[in-house]
Amino acid sequence: MKWCDVTENAIKIRRTEISYKDCDGRNVYEIRDYPKTEAGIRTVFVPNEFSSILRRLKLLSGIQEYVFW
Repeated sequence: MKWCDVTENAIKIRRTEISYKDCDGRNVYEIRDYPKTEAGIRTVFVPNEFSSILRRLKLLSGIQEYVFW
């Protein structure tokens, strides 16, 4: 989830994280800018009580692109 997906009262879900093993057997993680299926595109509405938490997270994240790593 990127900060550009977050508004004051909603979060747009529209990305997918995939993982696989490369040819050396190491785990590789990749973010795709689209979901696995159309059903994966959705909007989650944030209750007013949690909007302040999102604002604080944004301040703490600084210039980070993603909300969670």
